[in-house]
Order: sequence, then structure tokens, then C-alpha cells
Amino acid sequence: MLTARIEEDEAYAAADREMAAYIAMHPELKAKFLGKHVAVHGGQLVDMDDDYEALYLRIDKKYPSQYVWLTTVREEP
Repeated sequence: MLTARIEEDEAYAAADREMAAYIAMHPELKAKFLGKHVAVHGGQLVDMDDDYEALYLRIDKKYPSQYVWLTTVREEP
């Protein structure tokens, strides 16, 4: 049980870090990729695509078992 709790806490922490990175990058992402789907991992933009499914499949293959923030760049983060 404790191991599952630690893994859950780590997943939430990873999500928080990647979300914060996305928010910090949002002005630049908005200028370049408004309406596109982006992937943030390790605090960096690692991929983007017009097609969410194509992006998801690439990210799932490249970063298995790792948290990657996938979102669509909109006017507001």
C-alpha cells in the first residue's frame, strides 16, 4: 500500500512540475503554436502536432511509463 501511495505522490508531483513548465512557456508557445497540440517533459517542449492522436502515440512510444504533459495551446494556459 505504501509503495502505491508513493508512486501516486510522485505522479502528482510530476504533473505539477510539467504544468508549471507549460504555464511558464505559454507566451512563447502561444506565439508559435496556437491551436496545436504540445508535449512537455522535463520542463521542455519535446514535441508538437496538429493531430493529438499522432502526438500521443509518439509520446507514448518515446516516454513509456513517464508523465508527459499533453495539451492544446489556447489563448490562456
